[in-house]
Amino acid sequence: MKLSKGEYIIFVDSDDYAVPNILDYIENKNNKNFDLIRYQNIVEPATENQALIEKDKDKYRFCCSEKGIINPNEIIIEWCTNPSCANALLWSYCIKKSLFEKNNIKFPNLSFHEDFAVVPLLLSYSNEILVIEDVLYHYLQYDKSITKLKNQKMNFNEKKRFYSNKYSQYKLATMNIINGLNGSFLKDDVKSEMKKNLLMRLEKRYEKYTNILREEFGGKYEESCLFER
Repeated sequence: MKLSKGEYIIFVDSDDYAVPNILDYIENKNNKNFDLIRYQNIVEPATENQALIEKDKDKYRFCCSEKGIINPNEIIIEWCTNPSCANALLWSYCIKKSLFEKNNIKFPNLSFHEDFAVVPLLLSYSNEILVIEDVLYHYLQYDKSITKLKNQKMNFNEKKRFYSNKYSQYKLATMNIINGLNGSFLKDDVKSEMKKNLLMRLEKRYEKYTNILREEFGGKYEESCLFER
C-alpha cells in the first residue's frame, strides 16, 4: 500500500481472481467518488472434492443483499457481527486509499482475521458506501486452505496451540476495531452497540474453540483446554 500510486485499492487473494474489467465496472459506477464500493462475489470450488462439498451450498452466500447508497450507521452492526461476517471481507471492496491514511487505519500483524481487524473501521470512517450488483470477484475454495487446517490430525498440545493462537489473533482483531471506533463517523449509540456485540462475539469464539478441544479430547482434558482469554 505504501508503494501504490492510485487513488483506490482493491484486494485479491493469491488463490482467487477478479473479473478482467473490474476497474472499469467500478469506475463507471463511482460517480460520487465514494470512500468504499462494495461489489458482489461468487464461491467457486477449485477441486473435484471441493465441488462435492459445495454441491448444495449457496454459491452467492457472501454477497450483499443491500444495494445502492448505504449509510454505515444503518448497517455496520449487522455487517460486522452477524455469524458469517460476509461483509467484513476485504476482497469485496474497492477502498479509497486516503481512508486508510487520514484515519491511521493499519493492519495488525495477524495471520488470521486480518480482514475483520480493519473492514469495520473502514466502514465506520466512511460517510457513504456504494453497493453495486455486479459479481466482480471469484472466491476459490480449496480442500486444504488455511481456514481448513483445523481438520488436520494433531495431538492435543498441537491443537491447543492452534486454537489458542486463533483465539488470541481474533482478540487482537476485535480490540483493533474497538480501539479505533472512537474517532469515527458512527453515532455514539451505534458505537456502544457495536462494541458490545464485538465483545459478545469474542466470548462466543472462546467458547467455540475450548468446546472443540473438550469434545475431541474428552473430559480428562477439560481444565487444561482453557487457554488465556
